[in-house]
Amino acid sequence: MTVRRGRVVAFTGRVRDIRSGTTLVLQRRVDGRWSTLRTTALVNRNGTFTIRRTFTARGTETVRVVTRDGRVQSAPIVVRVS
Repeated sequence: MTVRRGRVVAFTGRVRDIRSGTTLVLQRRVDGRWSTLRTTALVNRNGTFTIRRTFTARGTETVRVVTRDGRVQSAPIVVRVS
């Protein structure tokens, strides 16, 4: 995925077997380790979520959506910021 610097990106999805109201966080990979960002969202009644993030630095970021307890995570997503 390629985005313009300063634009809001919405990550949307649907989860199964996770309760409504569960907090999800966005993490990014830094030096081989996952770092939690201050970007959060709640799982809706129908299992969907939307988590938004503005990327301000040019380059490539690898991110994923994770439950706050870290038990469930999405596949990594590569974001190229131009």
